[in-house]
Amino acid sequence: MRDRSRNTTIVKPVKNCGSLSLYKIARSKNWYYRYWDPGRKGYNKVSTGTDDYNEALHVAKVAWKQSAIPLAESISAELRFSYWADSFLKEQEIAVKRGELSPVVQKMDISRLRFVSKYFDKEPIKDISPARIVDLKNNLFDSKTKIAATTVRHYIVSTKKVLNHAYLKGAIQSIPMTPKTRVTGLESPRCRFTSGEYKKLLAGIKKYESRDASYGELYDCVIFLTNTLLRPSEFKSLKFSDCTKRTIGDDEILWITPTSLKVKSRRYETPSMEGASKSFDRMKARAKSNESYLFLDRIKNRTMAIQKLGDMFRKVVKEVGLYQTANGKRTLYALRHSGITWRIEQGNSVFDIARWARTSVSMIESNYAQQFEFKERTGQLVKSTYK
Repeated sequence: MRDRSRNTTIVKPVKNCGSLSLYKIARSKNWYYRYWDPGRKGYNKVSTGTDDYNEALHVAKVAWKQSAIPLAESISAELRFSYWADSFLKEQEIAVKRGELSPVVQKMDISRLRFVSKYFDKEPIKDISPARIVDLKNNLFDSKTKIAATTVRHYIVSTKKVLNHAYLKGAIQSIPMTPKTRVTGLESPRCRFTSGEYKKLLAGIKKYESRDASYGELYDCVIFLTNTLLRPSEFKSLKFSDCTKRTIGDDEILWITPTSLKVKSRRYETPSMEGASKSFDRMKARAKSNESYLFLDRIKNRTMAIQKLGDMFRKVVKEVGLYQTANGKRTLYALRHSGITWRIEQGNSVFDIARWARTSVSMIESNYAQQFEFKERTGQLVKSTYK
C-alpha cells in the first residue's frame, strides 16, 4: 500500500508475518519496516538503518515478533477473526445440511478463510479497517502463486461474509468497506452452451448427417468431448486402446489413459461421465481395430484431423446461429467449458471437477466464477442435459 505522506517508492510484504512489510522512501537509501498496531489503530513505521534487503528483513522480523506475538497472546479467542470465521462456517454447515447451501460454496469458503484467519490473527476483529482489507488484497496479489483477480475477489467476498456474521452477532459495531477487484477481459466467462443451445447444436449436426454421413462422427465426438472434458489437443490422438469400460453401480463409465497425456512424465487415468459410453460404442462400431483413432481414423496426421473436425463443427454452429457470442467465438473447446459449467450447476465438488478436467481448483474458480456465484445466490441445481 502506498504511503503518500513519505513518498513510498517500493513495498515488499513479508511472508508469514501478518501485516509486516518492508518499504523504501524517496528521500532515504535505507529500508523501513511497518506493521499494523491494533492498540494504536495505525502502523508502526521504523527505519531498519540499512540499505541491504536481507539485513533489513532480519531486523524487521525480530522487531515484529517482539511486538506482535505478545500482542497476539493477549487477544482472547472470541475477539479474533478466526473465532468468528469458525462460527460462520458452523452456521454454513447447518445450511448445507438443510439443503439451503451447496457444499461446493462451503468448501471454497473454508479454503479461503483458512488463509485470511492466519493473516488477521494478530489483531482483534473489531480493529480490521478498510485499509487492512486493502493490505489483504495486496498481499494476495503479491503471492508467488499468481492468484487471478477473480480468485482475489472471492477471498475478499469470503472475508466480508465473516465480518457480516460478526456484525449480526454484535461482535463489531460496523462493517468495514471492502475494496473492489477489477476482473480483466481475460477472466471473463468462457464461451459455452446452455442446455437449450446444446440440444440445438445436436439437432443441427443430425440435419447435416442426413446429407453427409461423416457428420455422424462429429455428433458422437461432440457428446464424447462434453462428457469427458477432454481438450481438443488431448482428444486428437486418442485411440480405442486408450479407453476401458468399467461398471460402477448401474452405470458404464469409460476410463481413459491417453498415451499423449502426461503429468510429471507419467501417464494417468481420467474417468468420463456416463454420457460418453454410448457415443464411444458408436465410434467403436466404425473402427477397424483397437489401435484406430476415435475419430477420422483415415487422416493419419492428427493435427489435420482435429482441424477437419473443428471445421465441421464451425460449419454447423454457424448454420444454427450459435457461433458468435458476447465472449467470443465457439470452438470445440466450448464443449469442455459447457461440461464443466453443468457439473458446477449440478453441485459437484470443485475438487472433483478439477480432477476430472485435469486442471487446478484455482483455474476452475477463476474461469467459472459466475456459476459458483449463481449457485450461491439461488442454491439452484440443474439436471444433466448433455447425454
